[in-house]
Amino acid sequence: MTPAELVEHALKRGEGTLSSSGALVVTTGKYTGRSPKDKYIVDTPGVHEKIAWGNVNKPIEKEKNLILFIIN
Repeated sequence: MTPAELVEHALKRGEGTLSSSGALVVTTGKYTGRSPKDKYIVDTPGVHEKIAWGNVNKPIEKEKNLILFIIN
């Protein structure tokens, strides 16, 4: 999805609003801490060598990422 499509999707799901400048604004709730074990990056040839892979930056296939996005 393009950034515009992601914003549109978030708005349709009631996950945020647009600011006066057009930026997406969301409220994270009371649990705003980092969750490093839940951080995944779609591994592609264009970014593979630029990422410090490990316990924090874990690779995920594009197809699996799309499934997680659609389910949530």
